[in-house]
Formats: sequence, structure tokens, C-alpha cells
Amino acid sequence: MNFVSKLSVFVAVLIAVFSLEPWFVWSLFYLKVVFICLFILLRCVYTKLHVHTSFIFVLYICFIMWIYLYGYHATSIVSMFVNFVNKFLPLCLVITFSRLEKKIFIRFLTNVFSVIVLCSLICFTIWFLGCSLPSSIITHPVNLFYGNFINFYTFVIVDDYGIFTRFQSVFTEPGHLGMISAILLYINKYDLNKWQVWVLIVGLLWSFSLAAYLLLFLGIMIFFVLKSSRLLMPLLRMSFVLSALILLCFYIYEYYPNSTVSTLVFSRMELDSEKGIVGNNRNDINFIRYYEDIQDKKEYLLGIGIQKYTGLFMSTANSSYKVFIMQYGLLGIGLLILFFLSLLRMYYSNLSFGLFLLLSLSFIQRPYALWEIESFAFICAISLFLKK
Repeated sequence: MNFVSKLSVFVAVLIAVFSLEPWFVWSLFYLKVVFICLFILLRCVYTKLHVHTSFIFVLYICFIMWIYLYGYHATSIVSMFVNFVNKFLPLCLVITFSRLEKKIFIRFLTNVFSVIVLCSLICFTIWFLGCSLPSSIITHPVNLFYGNFINFYTFVIVDDYGIFTRFQSVFTEPGHLGMISAILLYINKYDLNKWQVWVLIVGLLWSFSLAAYLLLFLGIMIFFVLKSSRLLMPLLRMSFVLSALILLCFYIYEYYPNSTVSTLVFSRMELDSEKGIVGNNRNDINFIRYYEDIQDKKEYLLGIGIQKYTGLFMSTANSSYKVFIMQYGLLGIGLLILFFLSLLRMYYSNLSFGLFLLLSLSFIQRPYALWEIESFAFICAISLFLKK
């Protein structure tokens, strides 16, 4: 593997991290485009592509998905071309990575993400203990509903952080940090011998994200059940651990109702007659009404498109699988599932299937499966779960 090949893999890692929108790229929207163009140049011009015959079906499904998501719903020829360069080509090029390149991608991604979180954790802890750090006020240039952030440069926090400051590193939301940490922990097989795993666990726990906690717990259960050839003992162990954790949660919530964990996590798990649980606050009431209104119309099948969706809900924060359905319809989500299943078919193993389940659970709450940090990581990780 030559230097150019390694460089292209590292650029792919940067594209993946930038898809999480750390604060330092908010005003540099063109930076990701520059790295995408560099990645395409390195892979198509300076690196010999190895398009194995097994890739053809996956690439075909990927093309159909792109035609519908970014072609049918495109507002102009220009936007179609931009999405072809920004979305389709990078995805296809990562699919054609060799097994060694995919292994290096996962290692680079884990290291880069962990270093970012570690630096943030160190400075966040210093600030949390009462030390003053240089800071400034920043605002997301597009999603104004976030409000102001206090930027400490190595980490950001929400300006009005309430009873307790949730850790979110340099990213827009604590949930984004927790979501990716949970996925990377699964990919790294929860190996406690790796310092990166400890960093990801601490960062995830300090995010106080209910969804991240659930993904962490369910990911551990899925991993250790599917890893074992004998299912009975792992199931019994997991049942015992689950029962102990549930009892501990009930005890904390009952006797320490005003604690940080009770307020930010456990209280959101109370039953609600309308939302299921109190913490199910991913969509506002106007979104829910519009979603219910289109369920018997063709828009439910085909979607309303990203431009119309943005015009309707620009000032509100909505994030669940329903957002993807509203934008691209049931047909869009069907093609998305077909794409991931075609990848799974090519590199099937128990652990690969477990990662697919984990991403599916994450998608229910945050429909970010096509963010490069999720799609690239999935593509590269599932090939590594296969036994040689």
C-alpha cells in the first residue's frame, strides 16, 4: 500500500469527521468540498482502482438510490451534479477500498475521533473544576434554532446549559457525539485494552444522551450475543446484567429524583400517553401534524423533497426516521435499506448483522445513515468482521 493510497484513506476520514459538523467548519462549508475533490482526485487519478465483480451489484444499487434521493428530488441540474460529486462518487470510491484500506480507515477514524474527544475531555474537565478558559460566543450559521454556543476552542457548550453542562466535544449536539461513540465502540469490539475505547466510553457517558446510553447498552448486548456460538449463556448473563441495571436505575430515580442522571436521563423514560415516553421529543407538533396529514397522499410514498421540507421546518429542530420519510418517502427509505442490505450481503457475518441492527436503531432517532461518518464506517467495518 503506497503513500498516495494511505493519504486518500486519511482524507476520507477527514470527510467523515467533517460530516459531523465540528464548530471549526461551520463557516468553512467549502472545506469539506475541497477534501471531497482531493479524495476523488487521489482515488481516480493517482490510485489504481480495484473494482471487484462483487462490487458491481452494490454499486448498481447505490446508483439507483442516488438517482432517486438526489436526482428525482434535485431542484436543478447544478444541484444534481453537486450531489453526484459530493454524495455518490465518494460513497462508491469507499466501497471499492481494498480490505487493507478499510482496516486502515477504521484505525484512522477511531484514532482521529478519540484524539479530538480526549483533548476536549481534558479541557472540559479543567473548566468544569472551575478554571477560567478563553472563550467566545458563536452561532450555527444555518441551524439557528440551536441558539448560542460558548466556544472554548477545544470544546463547545450550549450558552444556556441549565442545571448541568452536557459534554459534546467540538460537535453540534451531545447526541451526535454519543451516537458516533456508540457505533465506534461496537466496531472496536468494546476492547478495554484500547485507550480509545475508554475515551469513547467516558465521552459518551458525559454526554448524558438517553439515545446514546440505549445504543451503548443495546450494542453491548447485540455484540456479545452474536459473538458467541452458544447463545444460552450470553443471554442469561445479559438478562442478569439488564435486571441489575434496571433495579439500579429504579433505585436512583426513586431515592435521588433531583440528581443529574435522574433529571437528564431517567425522567425522560417516563411513560407518556401521546409520545410513548417523555424523552421522545425529536419532532415538534407542527411536524407531527404535517406528517400525519400526508400519510394518505402520494407524498408519503415519494416524499416532499429537501427544499420544500427546509422551507416548511427551517426554524424547528426535528430528527427521527420520520424526517427521512417526509423528505424522500417510503420509496427512499426502502432504497436506503436495500443499499445497506446489499453491502451486508457482500460481507455477511453475525457481527456485521449486529452493526446493521445498531445503525438501524440509531436511524430511528437520528436519520443520519448517509452521513459519511456512518456510511463510510459501516462499509469499512463489515468487511473486517469476516474471518479470513
